[in-house]
Formats: sequence, structure tokens, C-alpha cells
Amino acid sequence: MVKNTNRAATAEFEAMLNAQFSSYRKGFNPGAKMSGTVLRVGATHVAIDVNAKREGLIDIAEFRDAEGNVSVKPGDMVEATFVGQKDGAFTFTTIIGGGGTSASHRPIAEAFAAELPLEGVVQSEVNGGYEVQIAGQRAFCPFSQISLFKQEGAVYVGQKFLFVVTEYDPENRNVIVSRRPVLEREREAQREALQASIEPGQVRTGKVSRITEFGVFVDLGGMDGLIPLKELTWQRDVKPEDLVKPGDTVQVLVRDTDWDRGRISLSLRGAQADPWDEVVARYPAGSALHGKVTRIERFGAFVEIMPGVEGLIPIGKLAAGSCLRARWSAKARRWN
Repeated sequence: MVKNTNRAATAEFEAMLNAQFSSYRKGFNPGAKMSGTVLRVGATHVAIDVNAKREGLIDIAEFRDAEGNVSVKPGDMVEATFVGQKDGAFTFTTIIGGGGTSASHRPIAEAFAAELPLEGVVQSEVNGGYEVQIAGQRAFCPFSQISLFKQEGAVYVGQKFLFVVTEYDPENRNVIVSRRPVLEREREAQREALQASIEPGQVRTGKVSRITEFGVFVDLGGMDGLIPLKELTWQRDVKPEDLVKPGDTVQVLVRDTDWDRGRISLSLRGAQADPWDEVVARYPAGSALHGKVTRIERFGAFVEIMPGVEGLIPIGKLAAGSCLRARWSAKARRWN
């Protein structure tokens, strides 16, 4: 009889615990505001009960007054905002609730807790990055966080951008911000729209983002496409720098898309008229014209008669006169 009574009591206790645990929260959304009871005051943090399976922690600096005295004790109720997780505990801040910082810092603390962007103005370039004025406070943005990739000649000082607060120290008032998360979110949304609309054969407008030794990258809005060197122009031996520069707006033909590898192949010359389409109409057989010798071979000479179009003069046709023969000889020495 005693055993049955103990089993019944144990089952009742387990049911009570399960009911209690089922009401506990497993997590919080960034920026969520909660009421909690102070459990204990430690050397670095104040532990609070937030009706969750884990304790909540608040930096003790938020409860110290000007003389360094702690203003809370076990049993007190506090209002706090969820920030994140650290060392197996939920971390909160009371700063957003109105205590522990000046009103001028509350927008920054709130943006940090909720991972929301704030508008800031780049004031100056400093060692390692930029000084940014944000919500009336000074912040620091590292060089690597001002853009998605390095851009030669880019000017940021005086510009207004959206920034995410990545680090915030309420005690020392240190604020570190980054523009990259904002750009990455925008670019991901643009990429999804681009993927849904782009198809091979289309002519798209883009902006030259950078020039490399193997081609030119063009930003199509959400993703860069590559123009290989051979697809830049119909002409021969032309350097990319002679055609475009970073920041130029260009029309390009979409040659291929590979979303698994994250690649878009483009053609600059493909978006332009093929010079061979007009050469026959412009220069019918028997026409006399001027051209530029591009190279000499053993079987004849190549002459550019219009950009992207070369004609061949067979070696047997070069002996029309001594003057012409001497001129080709001089060209041969120049190109060989």
C-alpha cells in the first residue's frame, strides 16, 4: 500500500514538473521585452528568472550608480530586452527600458538588441576604418565593413548609409558598426529577383564593377556576371581598360547562367551589331577602300577595313607595284 502511494505521489510530482516546464519559454526574438525576477547578484552579471529553461543574464554595470553601488537585490522585478545567448544563458539589457544609459544612447542600444539598421553619416577616415556619426553618437566602421568588396577610388566620407550595430559596450560607450549586412540583405533580395527574370539571350543593363586579367565583371543588380576577354569587342588586341572603366553603365548579352556555381556569362560585343552583318552591303565586291595592316603572314597580309572586320590580301596580290611592295615590306618589319 505504501509503495502504491509513493508511486502515485511520484507520478503526480512528475506531472506537475512537466506542466511547469511546458510553460517555460525555449527562446526569445531579438528585441523582445520581458519582466524578470532577480535571482542573484554576481560579480559581473545579475541573474534573472524569465520563465525559461535557462536563466537570463544582465551586465551588472547597468545597475551600478555613480558611486558604484548595485541598485537591485534578489526578489526585485526588472524590465529587460532580449539581446542574444551567451555561455548557455539568455542575455538581456535594461538600457532600452530607460535605465542605465542616457536617452541619446537608447536608439543605438535598441538597434543593437533588435539587429535593426540605423542611418549614419561617414565623418572621416581614421586608422583602420571610418568614423561614423550615428544617432548622435560616434561609431567606428572598419575598412572591411564599409562595402562588399574593395573599390578603388570609392569615396565614403560625407556619404549617408544604413549601418548595423555589431558591437555595443554600454559601460565604455564603444559602438562598432557595419554596412556589409545591409548590403548583403539587399543583394540577396536582388539576386532572387534577378534569378527569376534573367534568361540567356537577353540584353541587360549593368554597371562595371571591376576589371581583371581574364575579363570584366558587371553588376546586374544582385549578382556580378563575367565578360570574358574574347567577348569584349569585335576588334583584335584591345585592352579592357581601353573600352570600359569601373562605374560605367553597359549593355550586355546574357550568354549563359549557372546558378549552382553562381556564375553568369556575358558578352559586351554580343549586345552590339555584328560588323560582318553590314560589311557586304557597305563594301560590295570590286570596291576600292583604305585599310590598316594588322599583321603579315607568309601567305599574305591581313588588313582591317572596319572595326572588327579584317580582310586577307593573298601574297600573289601584293606585287601590284614596287611602291606597294616596299610599303608591305616596311609593315612586315614593324609587326614581326
